[in-house]
Amino acid sequence: MRFSWRLLAICTIFLTGCAVKMVPTQDSPTAPNPTSARAHAFRGTIHGGQQPLYLANIYMFQVSTLGYGSPSISILQGGAGTNTTQDLSNNWYVTTDQNGIFNITSADYTCTPGQQVYLYSIGGSPGISNSANPGAGLMAVLGDCANFSQLPGTIQVNEVSTVAAAYALAGYALDATDIASSNTSAAATGVANAALNAANIDDLGTGNAQTTTASGGSAPQSEINTLADILAACINSTDSTYPNQNTGACGTLFSTATSDGTVNGTQPADTATAAINIAHNPGANVGTLYGLATSTAPFQPILSGSSGYTGPNDWTIAISYSGNGLSYTDGVAVDGNGNVWVSDMFLPTVNNGTLSKFSNTGTPLSSPSGFSGNGLYFPAGVAVDVSQNAWVADEGNNNLSAFTPSGGTFSTSPFIDNGLDDPINVAIDAFGNVWVTDSGSDNVSEFSSTGAGESQFGFNVGGPGGEYAGPTSIAVDGANNIWIGLSQNAIAEFPAAGGGPDYFTGGNLDNPVALAIDSNNNLWIANNSGNSLSEFDKNGNPITTMAAYSGGGLSRPNAVAVDGANNVWATIDSGGGGVAEFNNAGTALSPSTGFANTLGGSPNGIAIDSSGNIWLSGNVGGGLVELIGAASPIVTPLALAVVNGQAATRP
Repeated sequence: MRFSWRLLAICTIFLTGCAVKMVPTQDSPTAPNPTSARAHAFRGTIHGGQQPLYLANIYMFQVSTLGYGSPSISILQGGAGTNTTQDLSNNWYVTTDQNGIFNITSADYTCTPGQQVYLYSIGGSPGISNSANPGAGLMAVLGDCANFSQLPGTIQVNEVSTVAAAYALAGYALDATDIASSNTSAAATGVANAALNAANIDDLGTGNAQTTTASGGSAPQSEINTLADILAACINSTDSTYPNQNTGACGTLFSTATSDGTVNGTQPADTATAAINIAHNPGANVGTLYGLATSTAPFQPILSGSSGYTGPNDWTIAISYSGNGLSYTDGVAVDGNGNVWVSDMFLPTVNNGTLSKFSNTGTPLSSPSGFSGNGLYFPAGVAVDVSQNAWVADEGNNNLSAFTPSGGTFSTSPFIDNGLDDPINVAIDAFGNVWVTDSGSDNVSEFSSTGAGESQFGFNVGGPGGEYAGPTSIAVDGANNIWIGLSQNAIAEFPAAGGGPDYFTGGNLDNPVALAIDSNNNLWIANNSGNSLSEFDKNGNPITTMAAYSGGGLSRPNAVAVDGANNVWATIDSGGGGVAEFNNAGTALSPSTGFANTLGGSPNGIAIDSSGNIWLSGNVGGGLVELIGAASPIVTPLALAVVNGQAATRP
């Protein structure tokens, strides 16, 4: 954690004895004061489990653009006409009154347009034993300061807003006071979308967990409330151990919600950082954490079950979306703006397929029933190029359809030549060429960025003796080599230098249906029949020579993706569905049942966005599910990552 904490005793006439006020010390210099942007006054309340926190210190932070891991930027300031107090580290804050109310005037801060802002509250007394709780950390995402006038008149900062902030910003956060990204436009998009996503979980005006998002998604209110109650158990604790916090509810929370979820991980110093740690490690110590929430806890309803219920499978937060043409989804891809494109193989009302587009917060952008026509009939795989056009492999009509960012069509689309035969997956190389696997033949077809066929009958990948067949999956690595999974337990490569295909076997390949590239240009392969993952290096040598990677709930994976931390995510096509996560050494990070195993279906597709959200398509939820902040952000679209050599790299 990049802030150290000092204690400053302040005697007041309102509390018996002395309260304890936390003073953050920043160990690196703040950025120069930015230009003020539409400064807007705030009124808010700080509550711990519905109990006002008195003498809590409220800091206003801007997500840093000085590089991943750098401290958040404090933007409150002092001077004539301000409402702030300076701490021992020269940082400014405002303080809550006996009712937990705070005020920030327009003169109290400066803010850079386009930068994302959040509130951070530390300390304060919940009115128990007249003592302040130094571990009471709360957060609330305010978003772009250019839009502050659209916020509620009174901001409710509590455990629910803290859970929302922790999960939405998890991809960029180390802890509550170290939230940062690189200074790139791609990162700015990712952080901005992440900030918007907080509102899908929390209503800042009421302080309540959402059941339905503004975009019509279904949010898990009971789970969010349960997480909030876990934090409240510490904040409203009657512990007599302040400020040590080594026993009781705070001791349990801090020793359990560590930085890596293990007993050896760094313990958080406050509940806001504990929430971020839970978001980072959603499968760790679930039962122990659940035990901190009770049926009489302040946020209700909470997760519960029959006698002996010990909590959920994991703490991933899943939002389900429906409508907008969704029926039986298949392929999913993310564009450079964080928008999500989903193919739907069958729409009963018109007996054809559609392509739907959603914003990063799940708002339909192709309503009311998705984009149709353009040759679509059982569309499957989707890929997005660097111009944000979506390319769809249409299995039913043996064609390739291209859609503009607004859902329009190329004048020559759909493309039906070039040997297309039952196309199911698509990828885009560094030159904008579109590669399509033809599962009905032994061919791979290539099209230019305008849709012109590059080979009259496609490229044969059946092998010199026809020993290989069924090209299914496809991916492009950072060196612009094209990799294809073959149903005959082999992979083929078209080298960027020309020639090929070259063939590779071994590595426990067993029906390789999906491919993904990591930042080392290693190839990760989902073995649907083998219930496993195989890994090959950039030269086609199997790394999994003794045994394929398994565990973590992995079963019949249909899709695979690699995030910005080089962790590998694969779909689970059994039971309640879900996803399995592995680190880059192949060790399972998800529990034995996987993550999000209560989706009610089996996902066919997976995509990670630049905010760190995971998107699952297929027979799940209403057709599209978002796991908030579960992964490390990546550069999108994947075609841009190929161009820049940034596969599995944070933006």
